[in-house]
Amino acid sequence: MPDDFWPDIASPSHRAPATILAEQTPLLGQKTQNVVTARVRRMKMKNPHRVGYAFEVVAPALNNYEAILFKIAHDLTELYPVKIYDTVLPPDHDDSTAEPTEKEFLAENEAEFIEIIKEILKNPRVTAVIQALMAQSEGDVRSEEDEIPF
Repeated sequence: MPDDFWPDIASPSHRAPATILAEQTPLLGQKTQNVVTARVRRMKMKNPHRVGYAFEVVAPALNNYEAILFKIAHDLTELYPVKIYDTVLPPDHDDSTAEPTEKEFLAENEAEFIEIIKEILKNPRVTAVIQALMAQSEGDVRSEEDEIPF
């Protein structure tokens, strides 16, 4: 048997940011009776040494309409620090005159990351997006066959 040069490798002591986000996804569906759901999707990064994810809400009744609430990115080989990009636009945003803006946060550790995510998810803008999708989903009585081009 060959000599083992590897050190003892313990289980990670921290959860990956994407894991923390994934834990939140079923909770939105429970709160909305799955009228609006959430998912975490891996993003393609320009830098191969970075990993990124988008946290989206999805309205299945609206042809799976999706809205990105925020994105995160960190080095592939380090969990923290992680950058969080809040992408939900303010209610008075006029998308015909301005480019969408992102508010950027930096979490140095798991506890900071959790607090920032809590702040974003509890923001009234996020609630407004979810409520709008719920209202439109519940009022959408058309089938795909009934849709006409616009």
